[in-house]
Amino acid sequence: MSLAAAAPVRSFPIFVAGMALAQIIGWGTTFYLPSILERPIGAELGIGREIVFGGITVMLLVSALIGPRVGRWIDADGARHPMLIGKLLLGAGLALIGLSTGPVSYLFAWVLMGIGAPLSLSIGPLASVTQSYPERGRRGLRALMLFGGMSNGLIWPLTGWLDAAFGWRAVCFIYAAAQLLVCLPLAHALIRRQPIEDVADDAAPVHAPGHLRPEQRRQGFWLLIVGAGFSGLVSWGLPLYFVAMFRQAGMDTGLAIILASVTAYFTFVARLTDFALAGRVSGVRIVAGASLVSPLVFLMMLVALVLLAPGSMQILLIGAAMALYGISTGLIATSRATLPLELFGGGGYAAMLGRLSFYLNMLFAASPLLFAFVYDGLGKQAALWLGLIGSLIAALAYWRLDRLTREV
Repeated sequence: MSLAAAAPVRSFPIFVAGMALAQIIGWGTTFYLPSILERPIGAELGIGREIVFGGITVMLLVSALIGPRVGRWIDADGARHPMLIGKLLLGAGLALIGLSTGPVSYLFAWVLMGIGAPLSLSIGPLASVTQSYPERGRRGLRALMLFGGMSNGLIWPLTGWLDAAFGWRAVCFIYAAAQLLVCLPLAHALIRRQPIEDVADDAAPVHAPGHLRPEQRRQGFWLLIVGAGFSGLVSWGLPLYFVAMFRQAGMDTGLAIILASVTAYFTFVARLTDFALAGRVSGVRIVAGASLVSPLVFLMMLVALVLLAPGSMQILLIGAAMALYGISTGLIATSRATLPLELFGGGGYAAMLGRLSFYLNMLFAASPLLFAFVYDGLGKQAALWLGLIGSLIAALAYWRLDRLTREV
């Protein structure tokens, strides 16, 4: 069976490096934007925090609604055209945020980015790896996720500096230019539509160890939804408030950003470890272990921000918690790309991502508003308890999924 797919122009390392750079810029300038610009955007547009972060909710809801169709399109025609269109939409959305005068134009900008996100931030890039290098699919996904996880650690400090130097509207225009002048040319240069023959990928056949039998797939699918959904419900919402949370604890903005950015560097370390373990340890086993770390993180945060007085001990404990959080979420986020390939195989991978994205993005979309409601209405302690509960539910689902794979 032939497939109109994305075929590489460059070598595998160059392909992955270029796509990873596009991911760093793509996620850092969109999803992570309100974390740093929430206060100036809200003050100038006269909108509250729930509207500013509500843009992310709009983006994820739109992504959820179109995700299944995007997945089928990419499986049928390849990732190149969807990715190019997606970059244009992300650039247009960022420019519109820079031009926005109130909540309507601001939220409409996030609608555009919601259409662009599955095309060029999630389904498109991941599918381009498996389509371009079918025989190295799982390793390619891990490599892409390895570097893509640096988004907030690199872009958050840059956003803070640019905002202080030029203002938040200029930041949006600069980031729109980055989408159009850096990310779009990278996608254009690195992938092209070209019919290739389906090749068995390194995920192995359906009955290989780690793969689910047909009668197990329904249960495995829903366990993956619960594990990824509840871990994402926490990780797509609560980290957006880390900077505000640390400011509330008495830290200056610079220190708050540094502490929140610690997660990105340990995310990189975790994904590097995962990359090194690829093929030697089951991805399900890795994520099941990682899921146990998140509850510990929130217990540490509760102690640091509720029980400890401001000072060096508080800062050290928060730093340690952010490091562990980066390790845990780094491994769990990678699994959202690799586990569908590992559990269900490479055939129809983009369509499977689209099905998963419908359910997951619905949960992720609720996350920023949910944590805004809890944080603003009940305080940081309630937000951290919510994170603890969500992470415990995710851990239970991942451990059940791990047991299911051992029954194969």
